[in-house]
Amino acid sequence: MVAGLAGCLGGGGVDGNGDTPTATSRPSRPTDTATPSPTGTPTTTDTPTATPEPTDSPTPSGTPTATPTPTPAADLTVTVGPEGRLVFDPETFEVAAGGTVRWEWASPGHNVSPASRPSGASWPGEDGATYGAGHTYAYTFSVPGTYEYHCDPHQSIGMTGSFTVR
Repeated sequence: MVAGLAGCLGGGGVDGNGDTPTATSRPSRPTDTATPSPTGTPTTTDTPTATPEPTDSPTPSGTPTATPTPTPAADLTVTVGPEGRLVFDPETFEVAAGGTVRWEWASPGHNVSPASRPSGASWPGEDGATYGAGHTYAYTFSVPGTYEYHCDPHQSIGMTGSFTVR
């Protein structure tokens, strides 16, 4: 009986299956760990609470900005829809080759759409969208000849114009 008792006492021998038993430990109970409470540590400098007032001039960011392309000086200005009328003023005119024409909108809902242009001219006008009062459009004409144009929404009631590039 002594032999059986020695095996039960964990004498470090081989068990009946030929395996060497290993020591097992009892699961430990969790221990309470105290979490420190935050303490008030005084700061040595004041934290600003107000946002500084904005300045009148922008702060440079160090990134160069694109220079806007200046609108060429107009040799002739056409008013689009003056006083709410459905006309271009002037309706016809002449401009020298290399001259710039500027259209200025005086009332909303108009555009400048080419109807005909000389061979070789690529004037696109501003057909498609309509624009409001204050909009401007300028184009420098280099191909001589006669150009005809209209306002798409008002062409049927006579809002047309023409000019000659000499």
